[in-house]
Amino acid sequence: MIHNIKVLFICSEDPRSALNGVTAALNSCYRVSTNIFTYFDIYIHSENKYVISSSNVEVVCSFREVELNKYNIFFLSPVNIAFRYLFYSKEIRQKEVYSFLSDPYSYALLANFYLGIKFRHVYTKYILKFPLIYFKEKYIDWHSKNIALQTQKDVRIFSRFYFSRKGFLFPNIPVSEIIEKNNFSERVGIGWIASCSVDYFPLTKWVFDNILVKVLLQNPDFKLHIHSKNYEILKTYIHLNYSDEFNITYTDYVSDISSFYNTNKVILSPVYKGYGLINRTIEAMYHGCVVVGDRAAFNGISGAEDGTNCFVAKNKFDFVEKIEHAYVSKNMDIISNNAKNVIKSNFDMDKNIKNLTRIINC
Repeated sequence: MIHNIKVLFICSEDPRSALNGVTAALNSCYRVSTNIFTYFDIYIHSENKYVISSSNVEVVCSFREVELNKYNIFFLSPVNIAFRYLFYSKEIRQKEVYSFLSDPYSYALLANFYLGIKFRHVYTKYILKFPLIYFKEKYIDWHSKNIALQTQKDVRIFSRFYFSRKGFLFPNIPVSEIIEKNNFSERVGIGWIASCSVDYFPLTKWVFDNILVKVLLQNPDFKLHIHSKNYEILKTYIHLNYSDEFNITYTDYVSDISSFYNTNKVILSPVYKGYGLINRTIEAMYHGCVVVGDRAAFNGISGAEDGTNCFVAKNKFDFVEKIEHAYVSKNMDIISNNAKNVIKSNFDMDKNIKNLTRIINC
């Protein structure tokens, strides 16, 4: 433990609990930091004071509410918070600042624009937002000592895209507890965490129409469990286009997603972007699910190998074949155990503690 450094973590949401993947990056920073620093406070910047304050957590609406002179080091996340506090506060710019950006957001905007062309659903806002986000991230880079990123691929992208050598590897750590309620052989169902947001819903429809419909038509006894915020949008789409012929259950976001993973045998993880860690992939494999995804679904997982601890699909036909194989094959318990082991070896709390301690002490 480091006793002589006072650290303030300023972020946009409560990092203390992250059981459904939404705040996984912030939660990893929180959990690692509380194992390093004896003096570690959290300020949550929110226009609405919806977070309950506690002994080391305050909710603020402006940087003027923060007693900056109390702290030696600042951790800032995500992009908008980091930019706001660095841009408007000269005092913070004079301190030692570490920004936790997860993945290069402006690069992500370009990738999403490209995918919009690919899926014939282009959002011009991606291009319109790009100059401002790039400026913000470059400004953050100028005034931060180091930038924490989720994968080595993101570190390389950040280096080339922003002409910076400040990026360092700081992957998310699985956040949910493994509570085995049944043996793997007793699990049933294909789990899919689907996005019903405006940006991703066209791609979600594509996955259902081109992959899952074929799986369910060819295997009427298969059960599909869709987990999604605002799932009614997708449920209505399926009902209008396919009636109610499939065996599908729906659940909304919950405080702890462990039960979703612990009851499904196969998790579908199609990914529309080629950067960042995919939290649902990590959590699913951590719980011993057999994950079927494209190559990007396994970003940052060293040792992820098709047919050994996961299934990597090259196209929609490959997805269908591998989902069916994973669902009916009898030796999937071996894949399940291998999946747990590869995640435990990749995402270790001690590794992150050592890495962040090394960066701080440089």
